[in-house]
Amino acid sequence: NTKAVVSTQSTGVAPAMDCLNTTDKKFVCMSLYKILFNMTCVDTDQVTSRYLLDSVSKLLEYIQRELTEKDKIETMQFNLLVATGNLLTRHPQLKEFVNRSLVEKFSAAKFSHKIRITAGEILAISS
Repeated sequence: NTKAVVSTQSTGVAPAMDCLNTTDKKFVCMSLYKILFNMTCVDTDQVTSRYLLDSVSKLLEYIQRELTEKDKIETMQFNLLVATGNLLTRHPQLKEFVNRSLVEKFSAAKFSHKIRITAGEILAISS
């Protein structure tokens, strides 16, 4: 089915397939975060948004646990927090599914100002 392949590539899922063939964790995370972020910028229904919210949380946890280059991962973390905010703004009823303990970690002093502010906004929306 050629049409399906073309549409998959145009939505940016193709890089995720490349992830399966590499051991470069940073590349995997970069590809997945871009896909997740882009999907949270599109109007999605509540069920899809819930899956995205869970996926964003899992990727945030993974990045925090597995990657060490602070400057490289900070952009990913910030954008994934923004993605969480996007989902909550569109579907406030999803606030009960926010991983608050994970988001609270990002309000710690070791993170950049923009990450702390964004985490604080998510906590305020989801309280």
